[in-house]
Amino acid sequence: MKLRLLLASSLVLLAGLCSSCKQSTPPDLVKSAEEAMDNLEFDSALQILNEALGVNGDDVSLLELRGIVQLEREDHAAALSDLEQAATMAPNDPNIAVNLGAAHIAMGEFQSALKLLSDVIRQSEDDADAFRNRALAHLRLGNFEEAIADYTVALGLYDEVDPVLHEERAECWEGIGDTEAATVDRGIASATYELEDDPNKLTALVQRGLDLYNLGEFYHALLDLDDAVDAGSDSEQVFLARGNCLLVLEESEAALESLDQAIRLNSNNALAYACRANVREALAQWKEAIDDYQDALELEPENELARTELAWLLATVPQQELREGGRARELAEAAVTQTQGKDWRPVASLAAACAAVGDFEQATTHQKKAIALAPIDEQGSLTNDLKQLQEGKALTWKYPEPEPEE
Repeated sequence: MKLRLLLASSLVLLAGLCSSCKQSTPPDLVKSAEEAMDNLEFDSALQILNEALGVNGDDVSLLELRGIVQLEREDHAAALSDLEQAATMAPNDPNIAVNLGAAHIAMGEFQSALKLLSDVIRQSEDDADAFRNRALAHLRLGNFEEAIADYTVALGLYDEVDPVLHEERAECWEGIGDTEAATVDRGIASATYELEDDPNKLTALVQRGLDLYNLGEFYHALLDLDDAVDAGSDSEQVFLARGNCLLVLEESEAALESLDQAIRLNSNNALAYACRANVREALAQWKEAIDDYQDALELEPENELARTELAWLLATVPQQELREGGRARELAEAAVTQTQGKDWRPVASLAAACAAVGDFEQATTHQKKAIALAPIDEQGSLTNDLKQLQEGKALTWKYPEPEPEE
């Protein structure tokens, strides 16, 4: 049984038998208490739990349940007392620790909550509720960037979209001045409330799916976009976003089908061709990928994405007969100029293009610049490419290998 604190927050409280629970408490009392909690009858639940603890005052689960009930009744001091006692008796129970963290937040003791919840997260990096509650503690302290990071992890761990989390993350975006991201999060929350009333409302499915996609929440976005397609959507944007979600989730064949449909709906969408080219690369359909990038550039000659990606592909394509180092260099130089040399991707494409025409001195120079511009998670791969360039070897396109299953 899982309960949420009935306050203007997303504190999550966990109710259930912990690993250290005593078994001597009359089971009918425990059942009655849980039924009252399910029905949000917290005064009745408190009376039952008081009676049960009178029978067995050392039952950790009952102390935890009473602490949760006290939080719901907004008797925060009593809740903190019960949960601290439960945590002392069962120091390794993560559910109790998460609930105790919630009690500290309710009392305004945010630093104590942070320490406790961080300990839980160190032991289990997939505890969504711990991330959720720690995010709220960060939000209340004004640690907006830390809160955004925790909310993002929590949202990725839950099976369903939670509107309250999106509303709270919107507060964080506003705290750092990103009103655009805040608007997207609030739009997701609004669409979610609409879907709670009507799960098949097409406009809400499309809005939420596209918003989730734009925020990089591809798993949840795909669920909505699939439902939108099933509900009869004929939006090219739906099929385009759906195709990209499927690619990220390594379902390349399905991604190709979705992007084919996006192009059938609008054959003048340059981005759709560029995205389909990316999928074709994943499927090692090199010639078709080149054709798609070229189609994108015919539609939008200044399309930086198509320039950058086509330059990389022409410089590194495994089929030697398809390589065009000179054209790759022209495209990459144009993309670097277009982005004022501030984006690592065009610079890396230029490095690969220089290597393709045998200019390894310029290739290594550009590669070093790309490494300096790239985010940390990209630098390892780029550094490996640099070593190859320094050895006078041209680069060959490689699609990332999927991580082995544990």
